[in-house]
Amino acid sequence: MSVEIKKVEKFHHPKGLWLACMGMCASSYLKYAVSGIAIFFYTYQIKEGGLGLSETDAGKLISLTVSIGALVPVLGSIITERWLGIQKALLLSFFFQGVAYLFFYMFTPNVPLVLVGIFINIFASAFLNNNLSAIVGLLYSNKDHSRKDAAYGFFYMAVNIGSFFGPIIGGLITDKWMAVKNSAGEIVTYGYKYAYLMVSIGMFITCFIFYILAPKWLKEVGKYPEGKKTKKMNDNATAVVKEKLTDTDKRRIVAMIIIFVFATMYWAAYFHPCVKYWIHFFFQKLLF
Repeated sequence: MSVEIKKVEKFHHPKGLWLACMGMCASSYLKYAVSGIAIFFYTYQIKEGGLGLSETDAGKLISLTVSIGALVPVLGSIITERWLGIQKALLLSFFFQGVAYLFFYMFTPNVPLVLVGIFINIFASAFLNNNLSAIVGLLYSNKDHSRKDAAYGFFYMAVNIGSFFGPIIGGLITDKWMAVKNSAGEIVTYGYKYAYLMVSIGMFITCFIFYILAPKWLKEVGKYPEGKKTKKMNDNATAVVKEKLTDTDKRRIVAMIIIFVFATMYWAAYFHPCVKYWIHFFFQKLLF
């Protein structure tokens, strides 16, 4: 009997984990539902449901948004830690991503207003994945390694589930359910803007669910900025405590910088053939 109780306690996880998994699954599903169609949406003619941009301009736009999107989470994390707290930052992100994708639906093919939606989306993404990942770690103590590892296993499983179904549903919306076809069954106009509408609605629903459940399931976890921890004094007053980085923190920062450099090189090569050529040339000279 005691063995069974220990097993239950060992593998039990707080409800906040499932909320983080739900948020990550929804985010991955909605993001991947439209990321694959972006180049088609930008380059297809207006009569086909696109924006009518040239392939060159569309490529530059995607490169720019991906580059900025990779950098802004650093700024988002600083703002979250000093002023917002993770719970508020996540609500902000879900809400403004809903607004951003609503711009795609409402204003296509007005390119300037769609660009406004793109940059609202970049701003909102600064507070999403980084904070969802961080809040999973905050749910467990630093000594609870086994449950924390299992929790991140569930978390990344949620990422994969969402990213698996996103392109399927997004493709069905754009090419089947909301596409306009002629008498021969050929697609005349793709339903790209309706895919963005689906994503917008999904973000608003996720924001509402998080708003309702976060106070109950997360409670104090991530509610206040970590950079402004307070400590009670003898006279019942409070003071802001600024904690110094430990040796472990410094080693982790170095590891993150190394990962950041190589991840940046990988995605730069993935999206830009010129960068891909020079990376290939560099490693060829280095190794041979």
